[in-house]
Amino acid sequence: MRRGALLIGGLTALLLVALWGRELAPFGTLEGETLDWRFALRGPIAPSGEVVIVAIDEASIRALGRWPLPRQVLAQAVERLSAAGARVIAFDLQLQELEQPTIGGAPGPGDQQLIAAIRSAPQVILPFAFSFSDAPGSAPMREDVAKSALPVRLGEPDAAGLGHPASFSAPPRQLLEVSHTAHATVTVEPDGALRMIDLVVAFAGEIYPALPLEAVRLHQGLARDRVIVDFERGVRLGERRIETAPGLRLPVNYYGPPGAFDTIAIEELVAGTVDPQRIAGKLVLVGATAPGLGDFFPAPYGRLLPGVEVLATAADNLLSDRWLRRDRSAALVDLVAIVSASLLAATIGAVLPPALAATGLIALAGLWFATATLAFARFELWLNLIFPLTALALAGGAAILRHAIFDGRKRRTAERERGHLVRYVPEAIADELARSDHPHFDERTQPASILFVDVVGFTRTTESMQGPAMLRLVRRLHAVIEAAVREHGGVVEKYIGDGAMILFGLPEPRYDDAARALTCARAIAGAVDRWNEERATAGEPALAIGAGLHHGPVIVARVGDRHAQVTAMGDAVNVASRLERITRELSARIVLSEAVAAAVRALGRTDLMAGFSYEGERPIRGRDQTIGVWRWPAAASEVEREAQAG
Repeated sequence: MRRGALLIGGLTALLLVALWGRELAPFGTLEGETLDWRFALRGPIAPSGEVVIVAIDEASIRALGRWPLPRQVLAQAVERLSAAGARVIAFDLQLQELEQPTIGGAPGPGDQQLIAAIRSAPQVILPFAFSFSDAPGSAPMREDVAKSALPVRLGEPDAAGLGHPASFSAPPRQLLEVSHTAHATVTVEPDGALRMIDLVVAFAGEIYPALPLEAVRLHQGLARDRVIVDFERGVRLGERRIETAPGLRLPVNYYGPPGAFDTIAIEELVAGTVDPQRIAGKLVLVGATAPGLGDFFPAPYGRLLPGVEVLATAADNLLSDRWLRRDRSAALVDLVAIVSASLLAATIGAVLPPALAATGLIALAGLWFATATLAFARFELWLNLIFPLTALALAGGAAILRHAIFDGRKRRTAERERGHLVRYVPEAIADELARSDHPHFDERTQPASILFVDVVGFTRTTESMQGPAMLRLVRRLHAVIEAAVREHGGVVEKYIGDGAMILFGLPEPRYDDAARALTCARAIAGAVDRWNEERATAGEPALAIGAGLHHGPVIVARVGDRHAQVTAMGDAVNVASRLERITRELSARIVLSEAVAAAVRALGRTDLMAGFSYEGERPIRGRDQTIGVWRWPAAASEVEREAQAG
């Protein structure tokens, strides 16, 4: 059973680890759903306060007149932010062309004002975008965009599984000459959710940072060569190591529904009504929040989140060290959890009864869910839920099914073997033997009632019978005896030719053993009388039975070696056997000892003594002491006289 459990657990673990390593989309989508549950259970949390959003909202568009906003308005926003002391200004706007009209292909007044504002501001980032297709791009990168490439790399890009875009689109050269740039490309999951951002992207042999990474680098005053891309471990940002998910992707730790960040409407900013303290020293992102203008993504807290707030969240995660950890350490925990869940579930399913095993598996699933939720809420650790839970279900279900099949087969075998056993061993004793190799009644001295039954004159009755007829007679007699014994809770210890030895008190003595033994003896006599009526109709001779009954201490034990049997021994057994022989002397059908009569009277069952007469003390062959004897009936029938005459 345990070997089978290990096989089931091992195969389940191998299968799921292989699937886990391939990061197939269906499993990723399901895992993402469970991540949303964990966000909901944790609840919203506050950002660090170092990131501010300047929102191009519906009210601002109505106030400022049109969309896209005039470059003059963007220039005024940069001027206001710079004057208020913003440390970094990052746009989440794709300014792909110069504003019209241009002046002979050169920037027009609006762009000229924006260029001047950017040149005067401390640090401004304008984004560019990559587009992906099946084949990576081969076109060279523009020099004004290539300046944003990260120069220090460890390892080979192929080891990281980075995305390779096919092309890019960037702002005009005149704008990028005075600004910093970084990619603002995001990749959504199959369900449309944005759970991770590409922290770096490879293109034309260079590595380009995401806008949040570049913004944080500038905010912390780090030179570009202080950002080190380690293709096997993640990204080092100054002295900090950012352990990323596979593909150098950063899992986003969302803080709450839209509005989690301090948000300033661009209309209020350019109007000069914003307190500069809200901006001083901050990392500011400028982007659209009005519906229909920019990108919106499903968020864990139930509402669509504008793209600028997603980028703000990623930047704040990096600033405050609160990104979600889905790094090598988390992967190792996932791996251990999958293997452990597979083996443990298979063991539980193999060892415990199905209902209890199912309860145990549900408890384990709840424990792992609680563990993953706590790790998420307390340590920003994203542990895989789907694969360990799948391991519990698959391995546990397979083991429970195997256990049920194995148990059913074993139960059927046991029932079949017990059916064979009870044909040779009393049913009550067979049950006890099935439970233990050493039954508790073995070698035990206990009180019991012993009943011997025999056919009187059997030799004369059967001398003219052929073998098959005699066998049918004996089998019918045994069936009559068994029916009465079974009805009154006795045990046929053994058959002795045309007779039987019957015990009352196995496997446990009972207070009414003597009364049940006497009732059984009378029932056998009555059954033989009814049988004799059938025999008379068929022209067959009547049968007479003699029964001897005694109550006293016996030793119950298994005897024999390879062919063992359970029997009772002792003086009480010998007395009962002798009493059965005395029935012939007394012309009685039942002879019982005073010990039985006393036990029956003590129970108040005087009705069972009806028709009995006391014959006084009689000697018992092979025994020094005499014994009080009762006989039934008081006068022998003619049938018995004829049988005894033979």
